[in-house]
Amino acid sequence: MKLTRISLNLAVATVYCTLCSYSSSTLAADNTECSTLFHEQQWSQALQVCQKEADTESITQGEAQYYLATMLSFQLDSSYKIDIQKGYEYLEKSALNNYTPAYFILSSTYHDGINIEENPEKSFYWMNKSAISGETDGAILVSFYYNMGYGTRQDFELSKFWAMVARFEIENSINENEY
Repeated sequence: MKLTRISLNLAVATVYCTLCSYSSSTLAADNTECSTLFHEQQWSQALQVCQKEADTESITQGEAQYYLATMLSFQLDSSYKIDIQKGYEYLEKSALNNYTPAYFILSSTYHDGINIEENPEKSFYWMNKSAISGETDGAILVSFYYNMGYGTRQDFELSKFWAMVARFEIENSINENEY
C-alpha cells in the first residue's frame, strides 16, 4: 500500500532541502568549498570540487556526496550532463556516511520508486533514521508509516509516539523563534 497522501516527489524535496534555507543543524555547519560553490550556484566548478570531495575520505565526505547527488540528479545548469544512476549512488553513499539530510531524500526515493524499485522497508528504514536524527518531517512521516503499516508492522502506539515527538519538535521550534 503506497502512501499517496503523504508521498513526496524527490525533485521537490531535494530542491527544497538544498536550495532553500534548510533548518537542519547539519546544513548550518556546511563550510566546505563544495558547499560554498553549490550554494553560490557555480555548478560547473561545484561539480568538479564536489566530485573530488565526495571521493576523498573525510569528515565532510557525506555532505559532498549529497550535493553531488543533487547535481547529478537534476540539470541545474547546461554545463554538465545529469546521470540519475550515479546521483542515486552518491545519495546512498551520503546516507551511509551519516549525512542526515540524505536520510529523508533517500527514504522518499524508495517510497516513490524514483529511478529505483519502490521498497517500503528501505523507505521506512531511512525515514526512521531521519526521525531519530531529529528531523521533524521524518518524525511526522514515521508516525504515518507506523499508522499505515508501510514498510513496517502497523503499530498505533509507535505512531502516537512519533506524532508526539513531532509535535514537541514543532512546539519547541515555535517557542525558540519567539525569543
